[in-house]
Formats: sequence, structure tokens, C-alpha cells
Amino acid sequence: KSWMNSKGVFHEDKRAAVMGAIALFDLIKEENVAPTTELYNVVLGTCLRHGRPPDAPRVYNQMREEGLRPDIYTFVTLMSHCAKHHLLHQAFEIMEHMRQTKLAPSDLLYAALAKVLVNCRQAGSAAKLLDEMRTQGIKPQLETYL
Repeated sequence: KSWMNSKGVFHEDKRAAVMGAIALFDLIKEENVAPTTELYNVVLGTCLRHGRPPDAPRVYNQMREEGLRPDIYTFVTLMSHCAKHHLLHQAFEIMEHMRQTKLAPSDLLYAALAKVLVNCRQAGSAAKLLDEMRTQGIKPQLETYL
């Protein structure tokens, strides 16, 4: 379902956006096209941004079951969702999953984790995180402080 606003811009119903992304994803798989990490990231991000977070773990687990390795964008997407919704425990689970994949954290991931800590009123932990970033040679970017 979509509609046009007063400026002539179309907006799609959030549920329709998620259903469309999942339907496209399923269609690609039916055509025997191997899904990629990037495709999973798009579907995952769509689920999280458009009000379908319960679908995200299924998408993430399916990605891993298919033998695809999550990339830094996968983890930043998940961590950003945790920051927005103050999900401290889930943020630490995401960091653990990332460590298991042996993927080095990036400044963007640290920025998202810092937002989780601040949003969850863990300022002391956020300060320790900044020290950890410096220790690992990762320079905090402006996003880390926003």
C-alpha cells in the first residue's frame, strides 16, 4: 500500500516495505540465485527500520545457516537498532557474535555501541569503550559522540 503526500512524493506502508523485501528475497532464492551477505543486510535493515524487529533474528540466523559470513554492516545495523531501542543485553550479544566471526570492530560499530551505552545510562562503560577504541588504534569519529 502506498500513497502520495502533498509534495507528490510516494510513501510506502512500512509493513508493505518489509513484506516486499522479504518477498523479493524469497523470489531470488526460488530462482536459484545465491543470496549474498549484502542482500541479507538489506532485508535485515528493512525489518529493523520498518517496525518488524521480530523478523530480524530469523533473517540473521538464516544468513548464518546458509554459510554466509556477517560483515561489519550486518553488525552495525543490528547495533544501531539496539541503540535506538535501548537494548543493552542484545548489544553485548551482538558484540560476542562479531568476536566469534573474528571480524575486527570498526569506528562505526564502536559508535553504535557507544550510543547503546549512553542511551542505557552506562556513561562509565561508554568512557571505557573510548579507551578500548584508542587502545586498538581506532580513532573515534564524530558519530561516536553523537
